[in-house]
Amino acid sequence: MAEPFITAKDLTYTYSGDDGESTTALRGVSFTVSAGEYIAVLGHNGSGKSTLAKLLNGILTPGGGTLTVSGHKMTSEMTDEEIFAVRRDVGMVFQNPDNQLVATIVEEDVAFGPENLGLPREEIRRRVDDALKAVGMYEYRNSQPHRLSGVQKQRVAIAGVLAMMPKCIIFDESTAMLDPRGRADVMNTVRKLNRDFGMTVLHITHYMDEAVQANRVLVISDGILSADGTPKEVFSDVEALRRVGLDAPQGRELMHALESDGIRFSDKPISAEECAACILARYQHANGICGGKEKEVFGK
Repeated sequence: MAEPFITAKDLTYTYSGDDGESTTALRGVSFTVSAGEYIAVLGHNGSGKSTLAKLLNGILTPGGGTLTVSGHKMTSEMTDEEIFAVRRDVGMVFQNPDNQLVATIVEEDVAFGPENLGLPREEIRRRVDDALKAVGMYEYRNSQPHRLSGVQKQRVAIAGVLAMMPKCIIFDESTAMLDPRGRADVMNTVRKLNRDFGMTVLHITHYMDEAVQANRVLVISDGILSADGTPKEVFSDVEALRRVGLDAPQGRELMHALESDGIRFSDKPISAEECAACILARYQHANGICGGKEKEVFGK
């Protein structure tokens, strides 16, 4: 059986302030990630999500416990070469794409990473073209990044990471600065990377409806891993989410309200499409046009 791509056991991290005060961001977090998984990471502000992302990418090193990423044990004794090897395997896309764009022409920006790997010019050209095509930005390859829209900049930032050909990409609230259409655009790209390229994806987000699209959800609350399961498992317990300062996806919130009013369902739908189907079935049942599926929907 293959080793997990990421293994965290009793992982802790504490920030030390200039005033001598310390803040513990992660407290004994344990989980594993297999290659090719698509995981959403949720938590309120200050819960420890971004700290976890920085530990996985080698920006920070664990204060306690153990963390292994792509076969590398993450410690403060790692050499620069070892840290660089981790970052080749684990790319990061941040909230603000302007912080990742370094060149004045799109294709030059995407080429920045492969050039620093010392790759042959032909290989760099191939990687840049493939990465831009993968995110739908090939026609903008000669454009100036500062003239692009927010979602286009974020696509270029993703292409820059893709061109490094990592095994895993961490999206650290990468849709936070985008409008709903832009978020949907980026989410389509995220799903494509996981589905078509088999890339391991960790998507840190505040948007519950984005997390529904993942195969697995981790919830971090005050530095503790409070939930780890499929979206249906995690989002079915609306009250548990509220206790850690989170909402359920909008559709699930609606269904929870209906359930609180005594309307029973045999399933706990979480996506907007599933919820709409259940409500439609409820309407059809109430009007005698359910087609014999009321037992399936209401558990009667």
